[in-house]
Amino acid sequence: MLRFDPATGLYVDDTPTLRAQTEALWKAALGEDLDTSPGSPAGQLIDSQAALVAEKDRQILYLANQFNPAANEGVWQDALGQIYFMDRLGAAPTLVSCVCTGLPGTVISGTVQATVGELLTTVSSVTIPSSGSVQVSFRTINEGPIVIPANSVKQIITTIPGWDTVDNPQPGVLGRNIESRSEFEARRYASVASNSQGRAASIYGQVSQIEDVVDAVVLENFEVAPVTEFGVTIPAHSFFICVAGGDEQSIAQAIYQKKDGGAGTFGNTAIDYVDPEYPLATYTYHIERPAPLVIDVIVTIKRTPTTPTDIASRIEDEVTLNFYGQGDVDRVRMASTLYASRFYAPVVMAGATELVSVKIDAGSGPVDSVVINANQLPTLGNIQTVIT
Repeated sequence: MLRFDPATGLYVDDTPTLRAQTEALWKAALGEDLDTSPGSPAGQLIDSQAALVAEKDRQILYLANQFNPAANEGVWQDALGQIYFMDRLGAAPTLVSCVCTGLPGTVISGTVQATVGELLTTVSSVTIPSSGSVQVSFRTINEGPIVIPANSVKQIITTIPGWDTVDNPQPGVLGRNIESRSEFEARRYASVASNSQGRAASIYGQVSQIEDVVDAVVLENFEVAPVTEFGVTIPAHSFFICVAGGDEQSIAQAIYQKKDGGAGTFGNTAIDYVDPEYPLATYTYHIERPAPLVIDVIVTIKRTPTTPTDIASRIEDEVTLNFYGQGDVDRVRMASTLYASRFYAPVVMAGATELVSVKIDAGSGPVDSVVINANQLPTLGNIQTVIT
């Protein structure tokens, strides 16, 4: 039977209790001597009726939970998002950081192609400096978790005089399919701060909703001297705004709308913004375009009679999904600590019944945890499965 407790909400009886309640109703109607054992005709009908009641209770409980932001999903989550004027984000492209070389002063803006056949286009135009080379962010034209291996982007499609070569030293940061339940809830939670003004959370809440933004972090320094957080030294009275993906004009508009006057911005990329309602002033903001941090995962398992023959590929698939938040978990993000234990569950889900260890390596050797700086975008490198 479905019940309601004002302190805890709806709850239901378990199936044996429902069966006993249904049996009592039958005996009250047809007599106490009615044979209600599971093998009797009446007993089978009682079992079926109790199962129907249990299913009805389950559906009502599910419906009740759809009003809970921590549990709802699908169209119910979309409906709750509308209260905050939020729509679920669609698929996002894979982001690839490439080194482009050529004549200083050449503006890089166009299309390149990876050896896997995927076309990529510049996120924003970049000018080659006097050094003759510059790091340029590209995005796949198609959206979704498209794998772009390291050193696979070498062909220039858009012919620009002065642009000689392109290459990606690191693999691309995997894009995503349509926003998952957990990602949507995390963004809804953060978006509440976008109604405020002048704080780091205000800017983050606005920037994180921009299309094609894969990850973002906003740090602020109230002090009169520089401070260091997550590997980044922030000047006095300034914001550090690091954004992976997203249109730069949209990012600049978000900063313009949420940052108070007097506070500076700090980063490796300058973007100008002109308010269309007051075009006489040009505002210049500095944001950080993060460098990729390649993280390898080393899994050691013991072979058992039940270990699948394709366990290595299964582990690779599950770890990849977990790393980029394709399931009901958030992706590995900037300005965070990544623990190797995060991947225990994906490895077990892949079919490994005897897990020996999981280690992660960000270039300094296998360890149990890695601190990801605020200017580093974590990207998954090799997934090595060792079977003993």
